[in-house]
Amino acid sequence: MNEKLRAYVEELFKDAPKTIQIVELKEEILQNTLDRYNDLLAEGKSEEAAYNISVAGIGDVSSLIDSLTAPVASSGYTREEIADNGKKRSLLLSAAVALYILCVVPPVIFDEIDGLEPLGIVLMFVMAAAATAIVIYREGIKLRYNKSAGTVVEDFKEWNRDTKERKSVLSAVNGAVWALTLIIYLTASFLSGAWFITWLIFFIGGAVTNIIKAIFDLTR
Repeated sequence: MNEKLRAYVEELFKDAPKTIQIVELKEEILQNTLDRYNDLLAEGKSEEAAYNISVAGIGDVSSLIDSLTAPVASSGYTREEIADNGKKRSLLLSAAVALYILCVVPPVIFDEIDGLEPLGIVLMFVMAAAATAIVIYREGIKLRYNKSAGTVVEDFKEWNRDTKERKSVLSAVNGAVWALTLIIYLTASFLSGAWFITWLIFFIGGAVTNIIKAIFDLTR
């Protein structure tokens, strides 16, 4: 039956473009289908029943192929809703990145004013916290993919969209954090002259990126 399932999946992708995404999709669906088939056998289903259930659970592959090859994939929302949500989330990401970069400014400014040095440090952390809050809020207002059925195809669509989005945002935020880390390192090194110890700031930058990644993982 495994070969029969493999032949069935191959037939579904017979006319699909031979792109890397499509090949990966085919292998993913095949593996999930085989896993489902074996699970059904373990539950006591007959080979024929397990085969039929597994095949029925694949769903509409053609729509998924179209979603990977078309300029705009179907998501269950109107183009206006997608555009508005995209603009809002782009603005929020821009604001968060700007706060991450600019939060080094208060310590530099208040360092020149006697008695106000701690205020500069406090403002830096407040701005960094505000940037992180914006990133979390931005994730919360993302339009979620509306699954039309509980099939392998629909599950893959949802996973594919969320994964691409999260990687894109995490990459942008991490880039801002490392840019900020470099600015802080250079500023602290020139002001203090303690180049032999300020390089430890890069370890702090690495810790911050790991914390941000953990926050992203918790908001899934």
